[in-house]
Amino acid sequence: SILLMDKKLYFVLLPIFLVLSFFASLPIQAQSKLTYIADGSVPIQSFSVRTITPNTTVSVKFPDGIVAEAVSDNEYRLTQFAHRIKDVPAPWTIEISVEGIASFASQQTGITKVDLTGCKEIKRLTLPYQNLESINLSGLEEMEELYLHGNTKLKALDVTDLTELKILNISNTEGLVPVGLNHCTALSYLYAYNSSLSNPDLSALTELQVLDLTNTKTSSIDLSKNTKLQSVELTDNLLTDVNLSALKDLIKLNINGNKLQHIDLHQNAKLVELNVSSNQLQTLNIVLDSLTSLDCGANRLPISQLPMRGNLSTYIYWPQKDFMVAQQVEVGKPLDLSQEAEATGVAQSKKKTVFFVYDSEGNMLSEGDDYTCTNGIFTFSKAFDKALRIKIKTAAFPKLKDKASLYSTYFKVVTPTTGINSTTTAKDPYFSTTPGHLTIVLTDKSAIISIYQLDGKCVTKTSIEPNSPLSLPLPQGVYLIVIGDKSFKVIIP
Repeated sequence: SILLMDKKLYFVLLPIFLVLSFFASLPIQAQSKLTYIADGSVPIQSFSVRTITPNTTVSVKFPDGIVAEAVSDNEYRLTQFAHRIKDVPAPWTIEISVEGIASFASQQTGITKVDLTGCKEIKRLTLPYQNLESINLSGLEEMEELYLHGNTKLKALDVTDLTELKILNISNTEGLVPVGLNHCTALSYLYAYNSSLSNPDLSALTELQVLDLTNTKTSSIDLSKNTKLQSVELTDNLLTDVNLSALKDLIKLNINGNKLQHIDLHQNAKLVELNVSSNQLQTLNIVLDSLTSLDCGANRLPISQLPMRGNLSTYIYWPQKDFMVAQQVEVGKPLDLSQEAEATGVAQSKKKTVFFVYDSEGNMLSEGDDYTCTNGIFTFSKAFDKALRIKIKTAAFPKLKDKASLYSTYFKVVTPTTGINSTTTAKDPYFSTTPGHLTIVLTDKSAIISIYQLDGKCVTKTSIEPNSPLSLPLPQGVYLIVIGDKSFKVIIP
């Protein structure tokens, strides 16, 4: 009977032991306390608190003596509070107590300071458009999301301890440069538009997927280590050059409003949306495979650099600034625009280009009398006192008309010259320049050619054979060409 009683007692106590074991295995949440100070500019203090576990009581003590409580729900573990404070002088101190806080959010309530020392487990903090003057984030190693955009009074931010941070928004915070950003190696989303995060070192942030540095005065950016980037915003900056070849997964790129003259995106085959407008682009190297939206207007792109429509549902190619040609052309020497002689553009087939030549007063020159044009190659029969420019009209790009008509830059047509310190004839040597390019022809004999920048640095030294054109890529600038004991100055547009 004793054995039977023990068995009965065992089966009675077993469920109790199991229940106790279950509760013993649950994590014990420490009491969290978050305190903030508001400047009184907003009478209604509203905010939300998310708890780590559902059905958790959140208690709030307001400065007028009111104590409010709410229990977090099962689905979102969320509580919300809104209380009008009156008859209490500012600043106001609000104390929040809860067993395990996951997030705190309040917007435009005049918060100047927040104490998070009792919230080591908090994962998300959302305080946009407050009046924060400082914030201490030390020890918040569990923080994953931080939204501080619009805090214009915040001038210091140390994120060194936020090693698990995935989202950071410090947009619209001029004068704020975060310290310790390189420690946030888990960061996937960085929003810093209209901030002072200029030319940041992002090499340690290899998990970045979204980056927004719009209007940050950024003049140089290295994204070679950020190979997971899918969306990049670099609008309205000071960039003159950018290398995005490492971003194979890039889907969206807005880099309009910079100073780029060239951009090479042929390795970014996944691009869907691209805006490169309002730069100084003379060349545009892109892949159309996935692209559905392209804005390349307000550049210096000739029609040879404007892509076909392809699968583009949005295609803005107009207006264009004047495309670059040589600043000076000699009588009888060709001005080669043969690449502009035809294009497909948005048409169904190739369309011929119609060229017109005007002087600086708007007078149109006469083809046959003043110049000849064969397949886009111009030869001028005489020199002109006024500068000239060429207008392009084509059915391939019908929007390039009227006020959006496409013109070349102005150039001078001059009588043949021998250059600097030279006594050679006009035909030998012969120089032809196009944007980023120089062609040299000798008709007399072979020679060694040296090309120097104006600071004396030798760019290249090579040999040239007679009647064998030497074609060289050269960045925009002024160069000295030395052939034997003679030198010539050329300008690469």
